[in-house]
Amino acid sequence: GRSFLENTPIIVLYVSQIFYFVCSAAQIRATFPSSVHQNALWKSTSTLGYLTYSVYKVIPFLSEIRVLLDWTCSNTTLQLFAWLKLEDVRDQLFATKHDLLAEKRAARKVGDARSFWSKALTGYLIVLALFIVIWLPLLLMTFINEQAVSNPPVRISLTVSLSSFEPIYYMDALATSFPLQPSEYDALVAADRTGFVKSFRQSDIQRVLLSPYSKTLWEISPPSRATLISALNGSDVVSLICRWDFERHAGEDSQVATMTSAQLRYPIPRNSSLAQALLAAMMGGPAVPLDMVLPTFFSLDHTDTARLEDAMPRPFSTQFASINISHIVDSSEREWWSIAQTSPHFLSNAPSASNNLEFITFNDPVAPSMFVAVSSYGIVGLYVSVVLVIGRFLRMYFDKASHRIMFENLPQVETLASLCDAIQNARDSGELRLEEELYQLLVEIYRSTEALIVWTDVKLKEE
Repeated sequence: GRSFLENTPIIVLYVSQIFYFVCSAAQIRATFPSSVHQNALWKSTSTLGYLTYSVYKVIPFLSEIRVLLDWTCSNTTLQLFAWLKLEDVRDQLFATKHDLLAEKRAARKVGDARSFWSKALTGYLIVLALFIVIWLPLLLMTFINEQAVSNPPVRISLTVSLSSFEPIYYMDALATSFPLQPSEYDALVAADRTGFVKSFRQSDIQRVLLSPYSKTLWEISPPSRATLISALNGSDVVSLICRWDFERHAGEDSQVATMTSAQLRYPIPRNSSLAQALLAAMMGGPAVPLDMVLPTFFSLDHTDTARLEDAMPRPFSTQFASINISHIVDSSEREWWSIAQTSPHFLSNAPSASNNLEFITFNDPVAPSMFVAVSSYGIVGLYVSVVLVIGRFLRMYFDKASHRIMFENLPQVETLASLCDAIQNARDSGELRLEEELYQLLVEIYRSTEALIVWTDVKLKEE
């Protein structure tokens, strides 16, 4: 094992324990207070103390947990909500006392205009903060889009089957083996009149060519073969199913692969010429031609969805390739199928000598790893979760400000604060009847405007 000096976690734990024991010993030596008359943050009414208390209040559940624990662990006659009202009164008195002292320190005479710095530290900063909050999501998403990295598929596969029978064709290829050339990108831009291609970088577009020959043998059991032949002869409806699978990385520098799939189904009518042609091909007949069957273009978005017609403009959404389907049996009676593209490739505009299947994908880029969590919300999610929440809190602060005049614009707060302290002292000394009577007096004061004026009069403070 490692020595003590080489074990950093153990050293940190040891030092923290020493600090804990030192603080505990100091607390025991100083003795524990029999009661705490008020929140420790209420002691300082300076600007720093007020900001500290404001931060404490906005921390979720912190003040609520403290109030609940105080009420639960105290012997009191007050109900929970009465305790909360008393706590809220004390908070408001503290805020009002800070405002009174700040106004006194400003030494402003009646009729004097507010200074430039008082406006700059309040109005201008708030306006600046609002502009930042409003524009931050837009700027952040723009920055993320500019820093987005290409995420083309690393592997593309095509599986063709007749209904639920054994697939007749399967071929895959590493998409990275076919990087898009600048001339090919220019050809796509020239073919697009809507600007769709220009929204993608050259590295975001991938062109893949699949071999026409299936890489797997057609290993179908005799009973399944008989069922397929019967279905092609008209006993059941057979469908030609084409499935594309696009394998991509989950994000930048991620080794986790995500699979995006697309599927097309072409029903083959009973006793149709196509069904008879496929049946003849199984028996060694000629290749079966199919016109405009396989789509050439795919749009792969960041939600791992492969879209065809609805995501792309013309001519990409209407570009389908014609194919020939052939059944091959060698001298060892091994069977496989081939699907060869007979229509010209879109980018070469000439028939391919090897009849490879051409597929082109438009791939949405992904955000850098450090911005994945933010980009997952999207611009609408950021506005709902950040801007609207902040706007709601700001509206609550400005809304119905006139209703708070009688509680916030007080000449002095010492007498009411002394009454709150008297309630606390009565509770600590066990005089619960006096606690309840003083609380009822506080309630009567806040229920009566005249009583509130009397209790907050400056002359009463001097007396």
